[in-house]
Amino acid sequence: MIIGVGALVRLPDLTAPLWYDEVFSARVTALPLPRLLNATAGDVHPPGYYLFLKGWCLLFSNSELALRVPSMLAGIALIYLVYRLASALSLTHPACVGASVITALAPFQVYYSQEARPYAVVMAALVLAALGLVERRWWWFIIGILGALYCNTMALFVVIGLGLAGLWLARNDRHYWFSIGAIGLGYLPALLMMVLTQAGNVSNGYWILPPFSPGKLISVIDDLLFFSPKTPFVFASATLTAFAVYLILSRFSLPAVLDSPALYSLYSAGVIPICLAAIVSMLWTPVLLSRAMAGAAPFLYLLISWAATQDKLTARMWFAGAGLVMASVLLGGIFTNHMGRVDWLAGNDTIQPGDAVYHTSLGSYLPYQYYWPNNPHYLMPQTHSIANDLTPQTKKALSIDSAEIPLDNVICQTPARRWVLGLTLSALNTPADAETITALQTQYAPYRVKHAQTVFSDGGLYVVNCPAALQSTQNQTIPQNSQSTPRK
Repeated sequence: MIIGVGALVRLPDLTAPLWYDEVFSARVTALPLPRLLNATAGDVHPPGYYLFLKGWCLLFSNSELALRVPSMLAGIALIYLVYRLASALSLTHPACVGASVITALAPFQVYYSQEARPYAVVMAALVLAALGLVERRWWWFIIGILGALYCNTMALFVVIGLGLAGLWLARNDRHYWFSIGAIGLGYLPALLMMVLTQAGNVSNGYWILPPFSPGKLISVIDDLLFFSPKTPFVFASATLTAFAVYLILSRFSLPAVLDSPALYSLYSAGVIPICLAAIVSMLWTPVLLSRAMAGAAPFLYLLISWAATQDKLTARMWFAGAGLVMASVLLGGIFTNHMGRVDWLAGNDTIQPGDAVYHTSLGSYLPYQYYWPNNPHYLMPQTHSIANDLTPQTKKALSIDSAEIPLDNVICQTPARRWVLGLTLSALNTPADAETITALQTQYAPYRVKHAQTVFSDGGLYVVNCPAALQSTQNQTIPQNSQSTPRK
């Protein structure tokens, strides 16, 4: 029944238009194999997910639904895997059921089960690895960890936690050490060819903001449960998250944890990864983000369910409150705003054949280029102090070129004698970016035809007709960006 309910809440929005991150997946997946590997080598994620998705799309097309189905299947499988792991750890029946319910209904899980990104696959792979460790199914352990690492480098934090759990559960089992060796050999090619370079890409300008206070930890855990900052329920979810953290800490006892392989494993795989990410964020570069910590989420659910079900009254209070908030977030998100995603196609008939589109952000450039591949698209040079950008290597593989184009000289260069401006002002813009974009918005505000606003950005499309004063510029040449291949 829990799996059935979990499957039902994951069905809506599977055919909705892709947003920026998903378009990136689709664009990379559509590349020829050498360019795909080159694009991912310059990115911050390994190629495993994109290679799998490429093979999947060759079998089932590259439609929005086909791109998202692997994540949906992984999200549904995760419900069963969490229950199976809880049983293998000998948790009580209420704790097993509670963890499964959280996994089925947590808005974070539903969101990433509907998204063409690797996070749902990573979570399922890591729980499979944990199950293999507990049940001594070493091939599951090896395949799960390698699968997670080849899909997302940030899974390394949880892999470290599982390694610590293994030191307690199987330190005297030679099969464990053979499995560790096999994982090391299997991951060595990626480590030598890509991961070290990708770590440099992260340190040279990953867009995540640094943690400013311990409250960031609560915020990340709140996201992993309720994913509610974009909803009116953030106060309720934060209260329930703080209560859950209190329960985990209040139930913690070092002698009890050391005497219980189950608790030791859950604290190692659920709490230590988030603490490690916080330390790395303070000492090296910011990496503490909910989706980067996705691999720890199922183990947190198990830990929360165990802590809450130690007392019947506490269990009833927490699960009743959490259930109401999760249902509210899901009902509001699924049926009103696509769980907070920007719908690039909703009510938009702005871009006409022949129009050129000038973008101030990759956030609009990639989706519009994907859905309007026959229109020329230009990208304002990205000079953010916190990079909201791709590396030159990845841009080259995707045929993205920043255009140094004075706007007044190019409006009349298109057959339709008009431009469409995609202007995005976000929290990541520098003061210079904000000044430029605000000036353009002020200049062309009367012509705005589409507006998209989220918690993090304020953007719009502006139609700009060719002024008579600029007719003399029509013969100037403009560098043309390479166009993406139209979708099937």
